[in-house]
Amino acid sequence: MIAVILFTFCGLAVAAPQGERVENVPILADTRNGPDGDGNFGFKYETGDGILHEARGRNDGDGIVRVQGRYSFTSPEGEVVEISYTADERGFLASGDALPTPPPAPPHALAQTRAAEAAFAKQKQPGAPELPPQPPQVPVVDPSTTETPTPPPIRIRVAVARSAGGRPG
Repeated sequence: MIAVILFTFCGLAVAAPQGERVENVPILADTRNGPDGDGNFGFKYETGDGILHEARGRNDGDGIVRVQGRYSFTSPEGEVVEISYTADERGFLASGDALPTPPPAPPHALAQTRAAEAAFAKQKQPGAPELPPQPPQVPVVDPSTTETPTPPPIRIRVAVARSAGGRPG
């Protein structure tokens, strides 16, 4: 019995978290202004391990607080990552070299885009012929009736195997 208790305590001691050394990172700058009654604000902080974040928000009287800011940090690979951003009625828009970018469009897609833009520009010119109206793709239902359009009947041909006597087998 003593061996079981001793074994249990040894297992708990090994499984207990050993704790990581926590490094205290100094705060180099910490400035905060607001927010005031209109939502205007500004802040900046910088830490000893290279983290920087600063932003300013202002309300131009239309109830929308427009924010401009930037932040930077050092990646695990040792590179400094810098991101600038705005946040307003269009949403959050970030820019920076570290952000992913889509691959370039293939040449045939660019050619199609240019052709579509040219056709659209020609259509907008004064005196350009109007496009003919397109027929509706969905059957139109008269809202004054409760009937729904009946689809055409489906016809299926079935091949029947015949036995040597000419009868279906």
